[in-house]
Amino acid sequence: MKSKSYKYILICGALLCSGVASLSTAHANSTDGLVRAEEKSIIEEKETLNTLTVNLTWQDLEKTDHSKDTVRVQLYKNGAPYGGSIRLNNSNWNCTWDFSSEPGWEHNEWDVKVVENKQGYKPEIRFNSETHTFEITNKQEKENLNTLAVNLTWQDSEVTDHSKDTVKVQLYRNGDPYGGSIRLNNSNWNCTWDFSSEPGWENHDWDVKVVENKQGYEPKIEFNSETRTFEVTMNKLS
Repeated sequence: MKSKSYKYILICGALLCSGVASLSTAHANSTDGLVRAEEKSIIEEKETLNTLTVNLTWQDLEKTDHSKDTVRVQLYKNGAPYGGSIRLNNSNWNCTWDFSSEPGWEHNEWDVKVVENKQGYKPEIRFNSETHTFEITNKQEKENLNTLAVNLTWQDSEVTDHSKDTVKVQLYRNGDPYGGSIRLNNSNWNCTWDFSSEPGWENHDWDVKVVENKQGYEPKIEFNSETRTFEVTMNKLS
């Protein structure tokens, strides 16, 4: 990875592609939607960016609390670890290395790897050459999703008040009712079953049915395998 020098143009006080410049005397007129500089545009070299940054974001398949999670990352220079590893946590999911005192640092090959991660997550790392940032997306793997959910939406041909409506749904395992039915209402049109304490639960056949409905509506149920959610659409009959 080598640092590049970019030229940036400051026209009429508007900085195009964040560079470093100072404005003397410039003004513009607008003609046919085009802004034209009537006096000299100022062109200066962008200051060299002497940092590398890592920024981590979580991509979950279900609502997850990461306040107590940590992820350890390691910076590499020409394939060898550079300094110690860095532990990212909820107080700061990013860190920056400053090379302003190391001339020629940009002529080396730099990389970042996740060396310690939360179980059930796989990191995807992309380098942003404009900001010198390693963007880490920590993705939850589907096989580690230990929940089933149902989410209900109303499909009406006109504005309808459903604040007092209720719909009862039932979860089935291998064709038999699993637990009691769940009544959905305006305060919550979704619910989740947690199977984290039931190893092998995903080896069963699961289904959801609407067992009590509002008159004049027909449910359509589709299963989202990525989020393991039964999407229930209540379609108004014509």
